[in-house]
Amino acid sequence: MKPVITTSWDDGHPLDLRLAALLAQHGLLGTFYIPTNFSEWPLMTRSQIVELDRMGMEIGSHTKNHAVLPELTEKRARHELVESRKALEDLLGKPVPAFCFPKGKFNSRTCSLVREAGYKLARTTVGFRTERNFDPACMPVSVQFVPHPGHIHVRHALKEGNAVGLLNWYRYCKLETDLQRLCRRMMDRAMDAGGVFHLWGHAWEVDQLGLWRQLENVLKTAAAMGFEPRTNSQVV
Repeated sequence: MKPVITTSWDDGHPLDLRLAALLAQHGLLGTFYIPTNFSEWPLMTRSQIVELDRMGMEIGSHTKNHAVLPELTEKRARHELVESRKALEDLLGKPVPAFCFPKGKFNSRTCSLVREAGYKLARTTVGFRTERNFDPACMPVSVQFVPHPGHIHVRHALKEGNAVGLLNWYRYCKLETDLQRLCRRMMDRAMDAGGVFHLWGHAWEVDQLGLWRQLENVLKTAAAMGFEPRTNSQVV
């Protein structure tokens, strides 16, 4: 089975348009998760979201207010899920099947609510994973595009109960922390196993940390390796 690459980008910052152009330049796709009513950072305008969709990228929900769902009552969580999806579907004139948990926080209750709200998938931040078979209500990822020291990778994996990802980082990545080399090792793993390489991050963080050149290098490598590009919902 041909290996797949998917990318996803959170928070709906206007820099998502620059990131989408970079993906398109290399024949790749992205799913962009956008909160619809949030004021703590700049959000794309309605016309910019439509432009992103017209570029062939997927638009996904990130709740109305970037809400951390496990901290909410069931009624409030359901409202965040349903209303954000409705707002995006009204804007785009088509179904919005993809959702991403703000701050990567989820539990069994929120996964059930995601299903009830009609989403096809809910992306998490559970990392170092490349398998094709996973629960769509808690979709894993491969690498976050931000440099982390080793102890942060360990802490995240332990908090998420991600023993498989921790073992993958040890077995296939040799505990690598350099961002470009880490991406390459996970791409090699996905290629060897016919799996999914899922890169995720935040456009504003790529810009803030000066990572555009590194990101372009990784995307160029992925395109040359022959991965099949898909959006998150196409993977599912």
